[in-house]
Amino acid sequence: MSIWHVVLLATLQGLTEFLPISSSGHLALLENLLGWTRDEGLQAAMLPFNAVLHFGTLLSIIAYFRADLLAMLMGKTISPGNLAQNDSERICSCRADRSWLLLILAANIPTGIIGLMLERSGVAELATASMLAVGSLLALTGILLILSERMAKRSVGVGLCFWRAIFVGCIQGLAVLPGLSRSGATIAAGLMVGLEKDVAVRFAFLVSVPAVIAATMLELRDLLPNAHINISHIIIGCTIAAIVGYAAIGIVVRAVNFGRFSWFAPYCFAVSVIVLALSYRSGG
Repeated sequence: MSIWHVVLLATLQGLTEFLPISSSGHLALLENLLGWTRDEGLQAAMLPFNAVLHFGTLLSIIAYFRADLLAMLMGKTISPGNLAQNDSERICSCRADRSWLLLILAANIPTGIIGLMLERSGVAELATASMLAVGSLLALTGILLILSERMAKRSVGVGLCFWRAIFVGCIQGLAVLPGLSRSGATIAAGLMVGLEKDVAVRFAFLVSVPAVIAATMLELRDLLPNAHINISHIIIGCTIAAIVGYAAIGIVVRAVNFGRFSWFAPYCFAVSVIVLALSYRSGG
């Protein structure tokens, strides 16, 4: 793997992991357009390297939401504010506190169950190998972005509660399917159940931390023993992924809060068309 592969993959990972446009879908597209699927040596090196890059994007989440994470871990409790009328359910404020930590852990239970079911049943692997599936799920991501923003405009904005957190966790589990953006799907899920925009986007990113840690550890455990990765490539790749990822998170947070979340949908549709065209050309 050359240094230009490292820079390209790290930049792609940092951008697409957080922008609601699917990192797995873009990786599949990049591999086909550049002919990487025909290079077995490069493919063997990319699998563990991509797993390592997840650590870089994890660092960007920790850095961006460091205040929220500290508030949760140190047990800080913030009084609720901006509550919706007649919302009698247990809620949290727009800022994270100890109750968010419990909700994040609870949400990751269905995430893990659904994710493992899709992985062990072979559904995720089959979808990854199918450009048709990737293209279709990219289109679904675009549809979710549009629908969720429209629903958010009609919502008065409610707080976070147990069942809303569980719903977001379920959607996060489905996002192991390539082409279905994790950030896009979880933010959309939060908006669809009526969460305030700031709550929906913050919870979507924070709820991913345990899932990303678990997935990265599993991938590295399976791949690293037989992998040969240049240490300098790891350092450069993680640094680029973290910096680009931090910027991408800021873009998404602002897009959601200013009602521009659906602006990513046309791009998803365009990439979907390209992927589906490649699928048709290659026969699936």
